[in-house]
Amino acid sequence: MHFLIDGHNLIGKLPDLSLSDPQDEELILRLRGWVAAARNRQVTVYFDGGGLGGFSHRLSSRDIRVIFAPQGTQADDLLIDRMRGLRNPRNYTLVSSDRRIIDAAVIARIKIL
Repeated sequence: MHFLIDGHNLIGKLPDLSLSDPQDEELILRLRGWVAAARNRQVTVYFDGGGLGGFSHRLSSRDIRVIFAPQGTQADDLLIDRMRGLRNPRNYTLVSSDRRIIDAAVIARIKIL
């Protein structure tokens, strides 16, 4: 299963992580453990505020892709665009509580967690 994660949304929901912390690395460390605990689990996590934006080689691994939205773009938009372009939406699960992103997932027939 491939999970598409709204990174800052998830951080805001976790009791021991804070959006005021400028480092997103703690969430990535936790996701690495979560991915390792199950077979065939993959993650793409989207964050706002990545300067030039794009794929982060430093934070990504074999099973976790970390994408930062470029300045002037929102991670929400990148995530919605990705969902719209999926060929097999049944193989994906969205992790977000953002209503706009959830609505796009429903239209694309993607599971929501």
